[in-house]
Amino acid sequence: MSSELLHTVPSIALNRENGVLVVSGPAIPRVRIARDWRAGRNKDVPIGTRVAKELTISVDDAAVVLLPGRPGLIRRSHAVTVQCGEVTYEYVPDSYRRSRLVRDGRRVGRFRTRITGRAKAEWEPQADVRPLDVAIGYALAVAFGTGARPAWLDAIDSTADFVSPL
Repeated sequence: MSSELLHTVPSIALNRENGVLVVSGPAIPRVRIARDWRAGRNKDVPIGTRVAKELTISVDDAAVVLLPGRPGLIRRSHAVTVQCGEVTYEYVPDSYRRSRLVRDGRRVGRFRTRITGRAKAEWEPQADVRPLDVAIGYALAVAFGTGARPAWLDAIDSTADFVSPL
């Protein structure tokens, strides 16, 4: 892949209210993630839900498989898997603010998003980054956000709120 494409941010259109995200660009495939119109909207998730049956994803108008994990006690539970033909992507939080994109078991890049919905990619120097990696990575970063605070840390914070000093 050309270094020019690695530094180009694709066109990203997210409609939070309707739950529709489109990532496109001249050198990458078009990825569309949509929330079912009947689904409730979880305001903590940019696309509005993490329930697999309430989401669809397509790459250049061909349906692919999207399997978001349900948040739990560990960051790994926030993972999202995409099966696109013979390629499997895993999108996994690896810190409080960043998530990594893994293609067929190899790390391709890391993403970070802002409250505005803008995403930034850092591509692995040794990775053979492909146009589909760029499109899927940005789509998952914007649809699901980046990073995750482990639930066990939230539980500790909640417990500390109830403890009063002697």
